[in-house]
Amino acid sequence: MKNLDEPAFPQAMDDGTGCKPSVGMSLRDWFAGQALSAMLAQPNQPWVPCRATADEAYQIANWMIDARTEVKG
Repeated sequence: MKNLDEPAFPQAMDDGTGCKPSVGMSLRDWFAGQALSAMLAQPNQPWVPCRATADEAYQIANWMIDARTEVKG
């Protein structure tokens, strides 16, 4: 089962005060941002900054998480 909320840059969560600091963006958000950057950097592709492009970036991120889960077993 994939975990879409897995942190991209996990850190120890015990700061000694009982408070839990934020872990930042999820791994899915990180993957989507990387996919979006690559998509928009392609000069010969019809990508434009819009909702459909963002949705495609998240779909790519989901596939990356699926592939990562399959490899990790």
